[in-house]
Amino acid sequence: DNLGLRSKDGLVFVDLDSPECVFFGDAFLPPTPSVYGRPSKLRSKRVYRSAIPKSKAWKDKDGTCLVELRSNHQDMAPPSVHPSGEVLAWESDIGDPPAVEAGVLTRAVKLCATAAVIARHYNPPGTRHEWCLALAGMLRRRGVSEEEMVTMIREAARWSKDSHSNDRLREVSSTYAHDDDDPTTGATRLKELSTGGLVEALSNPLYWGT
Repeated sequence: DNLGLRSKDGLVFVDLDSPECVFFGDAFLPPTPSVYGRPSKLRSKRVYRSAIPKSKAWKDKDGTCLVELRSNHQDMAPPSVHPSGEVLAWESDIGDPPAVEAGVLTRAVKLCATAAVIARHYNPPGTRHEWCLALAGMLRRRGVSEEEMVTMIREAARWSKDSHSNDRLREVSSTYAHDDDDPTTGATRLKELSTGGLVEALSNPLYWGT
């Protein structure tokens, strides 16, 4: 008795699966008037028009799905009843999904997923200074801009309730202030310092691998 929306002919969905990505969605994704969700995951579905040929899913190293960019896929739509028993609802009056260039939308989703991975592997207090320097150094070398890095570390710090988040932002700025040829720490040092599989997750080709 539920309804489905088919993502075809340029219609695509961003499905924010993890709590972190739901939290970060507005910080990274282009605005759209086509937004829906359910009480426990408000604003977790965003609808756009973009030339995305096939679906992609960004996962953590443990296999947890963080966010999906869905094309040629069917999604449950409001006012369907989710298997949890919650009713899906549009955020507000439905507007036309905006057209977003494929590269722009894909990068926005990738940045949201990267922030989620950072938040899930955020280092404990007392070990964050060198960790953040190495993280910024690694991602700078792999094509992340300073503005993007600032947004990701700011959002990850908010999620992790880092009481010294301004220090993290200064660490990012100091890393990007170096000339390209100046030595900075990166993936090797981050692997020594980080908890879990942070470097491995971010080295996946869907993130910042080759």
